Amino acid sequence: MNAAPEQRRQAEFAASAESIAEAVDFALAAIPERYEDERHAVELALSEAIGNLLRHGFAGLSPQQASFQLVTRSSEAACEFQLHDRGHRIPAKALERELDRDVPTPDPDDPQTWNESGFGLTLIKRTMDEVRYFSDAEGNHLYLRRKLGNTA
Repeated sequence: MNAAPEQRRQAEFAASAESIAEAVDFALAAIPERYEDERHAVELALSEAIGNLLRHGFAGLSPQQASFQLVTRSSEAACEFQLHDRGHRIPAKALERELDRDVPTPDPDDPQTWNESGFGLTLIKRTMDEVRYFSDAEGNHLYLRRKLGNTA
């Protein structure tokens, strides 16, 4: 039996709060509904990534300068998502620090441990199987990959 071919889609989104849900819905269309855990992981990771992009990457830019492209690729084994933008870059040292830090688990009985921000990159790293980021002359590129099901 032949495997289903890889599916690829792309779309451009304006920098707005509404674009988070629109882009996440666009991405989730690439994942069959039977992969509920994977869909939740992708929803969380992309919501964090796009939220960070809107809050930090596009800070101080005009609406005409602030848009992003989302490319999805899916196969029976995995789904991949690429965010491309021309906003501010993530400084390399900040990226390394955030991806390498150990974040303590909040105590449900201690509100002092319930941080409301600062964990976006850590959440993305923990929920995806592969995370890469780089900037070049074309802009900024975030690559996320999540395996589907019990694939090795």
